[in-house]
Amino acid sequence: MSRIDDNGGASMDGSSPGLSQNADDTLRDVLDTLGGGVVVVDSQMQVVTANALAAELLDVPRALISSGKSWMEFIRFAAERGDYGPGDADTHTARVVDLISSREPYTLTRQRPDGAILEIHGRPIRDGFVTRFRDVTDQHRNEEALRELTRARHREGLP
Repeated sequence: MSRIDDNGGASMDGSSPGLSQNADDTLRDVLDTLGGGVVVVDSQMQVVTANALAAELLDVPRALISSGKSWMEFIRFAAERGDYGPGDADTHTARVVDLISSREPYTLTRQRPDGAILEIHGRPIRDGFVTRFRDVTDQHRNEEALRELTRARHREGLP
């Protein structure tokens, strides 16, 4: 169990500053109920916490996005395996870091190499950033099927 020292810092077990182990566990439980993957990073781009669905949606080992890990390490990992598309991993890594460092909210859609489509929402928070991931693959497939049906109807002269 984590104990908070007199200065408000975390104990030597690496748990989040200011939170007991029970509060850490409760926070993760809450994040698991949000219907998407969630990663919270601090101002130094170190992972504060991430829910289990984040690792699943991002298709990464849970250890890569566990508390205390470098978010930049994850970004580089994703860039090197092609998650951000073709091109130089350094360029992709710098672009994503700049996006987060701007401290501006963003929403984007990204297709992973395996075909999964993720909707990604990033928002600054006090002393950090929170990113939410949602799998919208089925939604995109349904929208494309509807567009194709509409195009086919127009080609046939149907309303």
